[in-house]
Amino acid sequence: MKRGDLRKIFDAEELYAEKEALDLLTSYYGTMQFLEAFQRVIFDRTAREMSVKQFYLSFLQELGLINTIDDIPAEFTGSNYNPNEKQASRNLKYPMGLGAIAANLWVNLGLGKDVAARRLPRKFDLETKQAWGIDNIDIRYKDYDTLDVMKVATRLRNAVSHNNFKIRIPIENIGIQDVREKVQIMFYDAKNNKGEDEFLAIASYGVIETFMRKIHSAEYEFHHYPHFEFEELNSATLFSYVDACFKHFCRSVRGVSYENMVRLSPLDEYECLVNDDIERPRSDVVMVKVEFSVNGVSCDDQVFWMPYLNSSRPGLFESEGISYVLGENPLAWLLYHESSPIYNLSKLILSMADCARLGAKSLDTR
Repeated sequence: MKRGDLRKIFDAEELYAEKEALDLLTSYYGTMQFLEAFQRVIFDRTAREMSVKQFYLSFLQELGLINTIDDIPAEFTGSNYNPNEKQASRNLKYPMGLGAIAANLWVNLGLGKDVAARRLPRKFDLETKQAWGIDNIDIRYKDYDTLDVMKVATRLRNAVSHNNFKIRIPIENIGIQDVREKVQIMFYDAKNNKGEDEFLAIASYGVIETFMRKIHSAEYEFHHYPHFEFEELNSATLFSYVDACFKHFCRSVRGVSYENMVRLSPLDEYECLVNDDIERPRSDVVMVKVEFSVNGVSCDDQVFWMPYLNSSRPGLFESEGISYVLGENPLAWLLYHESSPIYNLSKLILSMADCARLGAKSLDTR
């Protein structure tokens, strides 16, 4: 393949660039108008009673696209005949239009790749390519075998950042309803204007969206709670899960290593309460000791209150004398309800890691 060959393929479907750019901007502006109107309806007690159809038609009317009944397509009116049907169909606005897709690319490839760069795999085996959807991307690159997930993300990011991407609906896809399968995206990247080290990628929007979701999850999972891998939630599995959370979140704290956590015996808990003048909460909790090291040197232990799930009262938890129903997802309640001892657990863990550096003790979970 000669230098510049991939650029010729990319330019083959060139449209009027300025008009195409204006269409994307107009489309995205329409998406933002739709979201603004929809948000207004959500929080308006009267307006939220409207049907989806009523809301959509009122939105088109706000845009000045509906003047008479003939400006509404027959599928919305139920009419057998509309003398203005062709124009009425053009009046429809699609919230998830090409402008929204372009904006998604700019954020999740243009920005997302740089945010998640440290988490992206440097692998390109079949399993990795399948997991990231890369096996469904038509990649044309002279040194294909040297690629990995990080390099593919970089080339796609470059294409988006330099506005070298095209969003198209191929003629053969016109009848497809799912926008993810209907829309095709082409990316082009080169080392310089001379066309050195050319890279071309073509895929459906759905495939690129899968890739972007993987980029997002690579960074998101690093900063958010790990997956609960046990079949049921009880005191033992909750202890193991919280232990996994300490390992997970302490990875990002430089110089501090999480070593272990141990549930204190009733006697050790009593001595800690007396020695440190701590008041025991009127809750279903046990005291847990956490061990850290700083730059390889052990530091003072810290303690916190761990929820105790009483098997004689399944689905219930008592906090400060009040009995709460844990609901269908007990772990979600424990992590996100303000009455839970481990509410804001991630913040507690990072706070304890910071305290380890300072040699301090803390029971603050807020």
